[in-house]
Amino acid sequence: MPDLVKWRWDQGRFQYFRFDNIERMARTLDQLDGADLNAQPEPLWPALPNAVELPFLPHSDERSVWRNYARVFGSAFLATKTTDTGELAVTELCHRLANPGPDPLSVDEYMSLLLQRFYFPTPVFQGYDPDAERVFPYCAVLRYVLANADKAGVAELPLSDVFSKIVGNACSGKEPLSIYRSLPDSGYSPTDAEWRHVREMLIFFSQFSFLKWAGNTLYLDLDARTPTVMSQLEMLAEPAEKDQSADRPTEILKLGALAGSTDLGELLPSRELPMDAVFTEGKKVRVTHLRTERSQRLRRMFFEALPEPYLCNMCDKDIRARYPWTVNILEIHHLLPLGSPVSIQKKEGTSLSDLVAVCPNCHRAVHRFYKNWLTVSGRNDFEGHDQAKSLYEEAKSKVATEV
Repeated sequence: MPDLVKWRWDQGRFQYFRFDNIERMARTLDQLDGADLNAQPEPLWPALPNAVELPFLPHSDERSVWRNYARVFGSAFLATKTTDTGELAVTELCHRLANPGPDPLSVDEYMSLLLQRFYFPTPVFQGYDPDAERVFPYCAVLRYVLANADKAGVAELPLSDVFSKIVGNACSGKEPLSIYRSLPDSGYSPTDAEWRHVREMLIFFSQFSFLKWAGNTLYLDLDARTPTVMSQLEMLAEPAEKDQSADRPTEILKLGALAGSTDLGELLPSRELPMDAVFTEGKKVRVTHLRTERSQRLRRMFFEALPEPYLCNMCDKDIRARYPWTVNILEIHHLLPLGSPVSIQKKEGTSLSDLVAVCPNCHRAVHRFYKNWLTVSGRNDFEGHDQAKSLYEEAKSKVATEV
């Protein structure tokens, strides 16, 4: 049987691994780079809770933010604590996220770096061994769904199959795709702790724009009509095997280095239409936003969970009653920051939160509202989900009830 200790995650903290929260943590950590993490009062409190709007608990003189959340910062390739001086050391990736400039990293670009570099046994946890055979869990998962996708680019991977097919067969993420097409059922049944750890790993992984998570299942949600997209994703699933350092903090800094990272370029089709040009203007964060909203799988999942009659969330009109020859022409609007993936609801464990149904006219209008606000503010994206939701509500409040 495989060594399941390899497949570990910082269980119970998946809200801290949301991309918009990772960006917030990066900004604060970057400002505190070089701080003495053994100092009193500790430098990360209350700076991080205030910036990220998450509690970072339990906190006390004996249990610092660093002690409680070092695995979050390390697993996200943001920061580490130096061995010799005990100082906070941020990665190049953290610095890039904190200082986006005119070309901010998209969630796909961020996730692609972790996809290729995250391995077990990881330097983030105790038991790191630089001489051990490495397992690249995200590469293995992506290889499995690519190998089992249909012609439309659709595949699903139940969490139980991650254990019985991938983990139970000791896959390393380096095998050819042909292996993943015919993996036998190993019969491996995880413990409750193993189930929770790997489940939250996949929730984090599902932040790629071409993946979705619902019902303890990971879905490949891809527009495979683009001729090269499958082969390009196969290239993305290649592990980045580099020389390792015996010093855990040094290895974490190497994992978060930008040299050698994959440039997605035009890897993923945006499903962008000519009418979107006024909104996107070539900005990656807005293209990511549109790709999410155009997901056919997400649309099906969303409306299957939404009670009828379907009303536009902005103008409150029954669009089917207005156009009785149609079935449902409402579109999905994503309330989170433009560069953020669909978030996962804590209780239901689905990727349907922060979505609303809007009619095509209202959808185009709210995007124009965002574009105007971002232009006037000189921004590429919103600061966080609270600001994004507030702006949506502001736009909604301006919709005329009578015309």
